[in-house]
Amino acid sequence: MNKKQRKRREKESHHHAQDTAPDSILGEQKGADINQAKQSDNSANAANRKHNPSWVARFENFATRHSSTVVAIFTIILAVIGGIQACIYTKQLDVIRKDQRPWIKVDTAAQDSMESIIQNNGINVVMTFRNLGKTPAQNVMGRMFAEKVKNGKQAKLDESGDAFMKSASGAIFPNDPDTSPTKILSFTPTELEQFRGGHLFVVFYGTFEYYDFFRTKHWTRFCQFHAPPQGATAKNCSDYNDIDTN
Repeated sequence: MNKKQRKRREKESHHHAQDTAPDSILGEQKGADINQAKQSDNSANAANRKHNPSWVARFENFATRHSSTVVAIFTIILAVIGGIQACIYTKQLDVIRKDQRPWIKVDTAAQDSMESIIQNNGINVVMTFRNLGKTPAQNVMGRMFAEKVKNGKQAKLDESGDAFMKSASGAIFPNDPDTSPTKILSFTPTELEQFRGGHLFVVFYGTFEYYDFFRTKHWTRFCQFHAPPQGATAKNCSDYNDIDTN
């Protein structure tokens, strides 16, 4: 390569460098502008988050500044939830207890026909009580009263006077009926004639009290009437029948 050719090549290289220099400078300037724009956006986003924080950030800030209040609120919520669960458990236990409790049913049977009543001047009465529940009834105490009522009137059912029949038992087991001794309800000659003519009827009523396995007290009220074929005004006797819901 001669001297003239070297000079030409150096000249071309110098022109090429001058042509590419503006592009490089322009590219660097664009990169700087982009970086500056990103920094501006990040600063703006940070400022926006600072002025408009999310609900999570607001909650964290509140919890940090009011930790005692937050703990108290959560304690109250847990207490309420615990109370609700306790109520549900108590109701479930009450349902189970009622399903398993004893239920005493009382029947009074007048065993005589009209001919026997006339012959004996009275009615032979037997009281039978049954436990229809699933567990034994304990400390069973019962009293039955007898009341003679004029037909057309209602029985008083006030348990006045001495009990016609009493019963007591330490325990009555399910499906194991117990029967009292037979007792005669006597009639005077006038009462017997009134009974035969349908002007008089008799109600047997009373209350049985007993306890279940949990020592909860229960009771059964009963009333049944015995009347001649003419019928009787005994609505309040039917309404007297009732049981507890303990």
